[in-house]
Amino acid sequence: MVNKDSKTFIVNTRDFGEIKVNETDIITFPNGLFAFEDMKEFILITPKGEDEFPMWLQSVESADLCFIVFDPQKIFDSFKPKLDKNTLSLLQIDDLSKARFLSIAVIYDDYIKTTINLKSPIVINVEKLIGAQVILDESYPFKHPLFSEVEGK
Repeated sequence: MVNKDSKTFIVNTRDFGEIKVNETDIITFPNGLFAFEDMKEFILITPKGEDEFPMWLQSVESADLCFIVFDPQKIFDSFKPKLDKNTLSLLQIDDLSKARFLSIAVIYDDYIKTTINLKSPIVINVEKLIGAQVILDESYPFKHPLFSEVEGK
């Protein structure tokens, strides 16, 4: 639920309660996310700072819909995805320097077993705040162990 007060919104979140965000921070997903196609607006919550992880991709429309995400390009030097023309058009991106990639994490009780989805990242046009979840043609795994990479850095 969103309460609109001029250009500031109060968003109910799963993990942080009510938070205030600017409408300019809302990322629009024209096609939603896989299995959540009806959810079109999200915010990126970065409690440790802009480039720190983990981050939360929180639905503006549903407090219960939230994903813990990581920036795979900050963890994996070898993560260099290519986007097809349809995705570039949807995101209104003319070069990949305007794109930010996020990978959804699956966090287990034993957090050392956490995996991230490199095969179907979320891609965001950082200038226009348009997002999409894509399936990459490259042979990235759906469940890549996170801590084997993080500990090696």
